[in-house]
Amino acid sequence: MEDSWFVNLHVDGVSVKFKVDTGAQCNVMPKHLYDSVVKTKVLQPGPRVTAYNRQPVRVMGQQRLNVTYKGLQFKVLCVIAEEVDIPVLGLPSCKQMNVVRLVDSVEIPQALNSGSEKSRQVSINTLLNKYAAMFKGIGKLPTKHHIQLKQGVAPVVRPARRIPFKIRSAVLKKLSEMENLRLIQKVSEPTEWHFQVPSAQEIFARIGKARYFWTRRPGFFKFS
Repeated sequence: MEDSWFVNLHVDGVSVKFKVDTGAQCNVMPKHLYDSVVKTKVLQPGPRVTAYNRQPVRVMGQQRLNVTYKGLQFKVLCVIAEEVDIPVLGLPSCKQMNVVRLVDSVEIPQALNSGSEKSRQVSINTLLNKYAAMFKGIGKLPTKHHIQLKQGVAPVVRPARRIPFKIRSAVLKKLSEMENLRLIQKVSEPTEWHFQVPSAQEIFARIGKARYFWTRRPGFFKFS
């Protein structure tokens, strides 16, 4: 429990320690705690709830509870469940009660800021300027990597994907640049192994609903 966050909420005047779980979409209270703390019990049918391990939670119902946090009163919808060890405060209520908030900037403590300021916000441009060397060049490492293949594995050769005519000149230009940088070598005969780079549609399907991405180079290079 050392890596967990907890917050004390007053439910009907009784102090209850909730675990802060920003990965949860609802609040959960153990049935035995509900029986001993909540004064007016008006359970309504509850939703289906699945734990982090994808196992179903035994839900007894749900109820809006009178909760006080830092002197402010809230009506918090809470799922009442059996076989649950500790109360959980989910992301919606964490945001509603200002228990957690999204921070889109970085602060440097005084100890790390050479004593010039107590703290200052660092923008992305500042980081890019400070570590400019990390974003230049091709990212070639001064080492050699040995790829160990499993014994008995049969080579796989796949047909090359056709390049759309509209981007053919751009692709040929990039291949020429990579050849000049000695990143690739032109091959005019069949090889035992060939890896087919995933298409944009295949990559987007794996990404899901992610919105932001970070890369320290303009692209990536593959082994063939």
